[in-house]
Amino acid sequence: DETAESLESLPRHLPVVATVTGTDEYGVKVKLTSQGGLMGQIKKQDINESDLNVFNGDLDKMFRVGQAVSAVISVVDVERIKVNVSVKDEAMDAGVAIIVMGAQNPYVPGFG
Repeated sequence: DETAESLESLPRHLPVVATVTGTDEYGVKVKLTSQGGLMGQIKKQDINESDLNVFNGDLDKMFRVGQAVSAVISVVDVERIKVNVSVKDEAMDAGVAIIVMGAQNPYVPGFG
């Protein structure tokens, strides 16, 4: 299955651009525009607590449908064809570190 194969190739902490498609009690539903429209989710625990507090935990006020969000991949569930992404500072920092390492050393044997 092509979708499962493309999912398996997604590394954790890979920076992605996600477009908000809606919210529910678990978090924010997104479409990974940088990954060909793959569907994903930002769980509440993958959002900075300080940001949640500013909006009293109201995800509809924090995220608008159609809004582009910078995030990083946190979990890839191949069986469910589901990707969780994170907007937490520490996850974003790890994603940036990978980009910087890749730019400084484009080929790292055994990395990944």
